[in-house]
Amino acid sequence: FPADQYVKVKEGTPYYSDDWAMGTLVLDGGTTYQKLELKLDLLRHEVHYKDATDREMILTAPLREIVLYPGGLDARYFILGKAWAGVDKKLADSWLQVLVNDKVSLMLDHRKKLVESTAYASSTVAQSIEDLEVYFLQKGGSCYRVTRWSELVGLLGDKSGPVARYIKENDLNGEAPIEYAQLVTYYNTL
Repeated sequence: FPADQYVKVKEGTPYYSDDWAMGTLVLDGGTTYQKLELKLDLLRHEVHYKDATDREMILTAPLREIVLYPGGLDARYFILGKAWAGVDKKLADSWLQVLVNDKVSLMLDHRKKLVESTAYASSTVAQSIEDLEVYFLQKGGSCYRVTRWSELVGLLGDKSGPVARYIKENDLNGEAPIEYAQLVTYYNTL
């Protein structure tokens, strides 16, 4: 891993989490490697790990799933978005965080974009990384791109009465991924 890869980045991070997290890798064939120190580079769609000598390496084996435990928190599950690239071309290389895995599932694509700018009267290029969250709802054998809260509510419209009541009773407005996940989890109970 080239240590100077992101040395010009002054704002933002290419990683899901800047800190190393304990995690598990599941290869395409089902082989599992547990208790590894991992970082998920969402800008370059790479999985970084520390080898036995504590060197940072980039994984090249084909993966099926990544499980991270950032900061000792609950598991964060990631799967490849390639299967839904027909819905959004950017999913071909993306790692999607699985927020809800049920009859109706919800996934989150943490998109990262490298932006370069030059200050007035300067020759130095500054880099920053911008974040964008795009949700994907899998329902009835189809996958839908969700960019706004109202789109999610609309996709759950076949049970609009109970959904609307739940949103009002729980004061949900779609400002955080937890609220999207909470609504889809409730929908699955109906």
